[in-house]
Amino acid sequence: MQTNLAFNNHNRDKLFHYDEFHPSPHGSFLAGCVLYSTIMGEAPKLELAIPSQKEGGPAVLWQRSRARLMQPPEEEPLERPTLDEAIYLYEVALDVTQAYKFSHYGNNNSRS
Repeated sequence: MQTNLAFNNHNRDKLFHYDEFHPSPHGSFLAGCVLYSTIMGEAPKLELAIPSQKEGGPAVLWQRSRARLMQPPEEEPLERPTLDEAIYLYEVALDVTQAYKFSHYGNNNSRS
């Protein structure tokens, strides 16, 4: 549910593959940040979520994880998020997960 909220709070043009069903690298990154924040109860550290330009920038995430690109091998690879785009997507994920947590659990963040 929170991933859907995050996708609806962003320009959907870059979030999906050409088939408008599978996530693009932008969509995968956004979904990953939302899922991590939801499961762990806090956002990943920025330097973990987005490698520095010195380390290769956001594009290195696909190399490190050997993440599968949801596209036929004969198609040109979709572009990866730039550093600025990755930071923006990270912030969208944080905003959505914090708003969801606050609306469901109140200011004390307890589930009781």
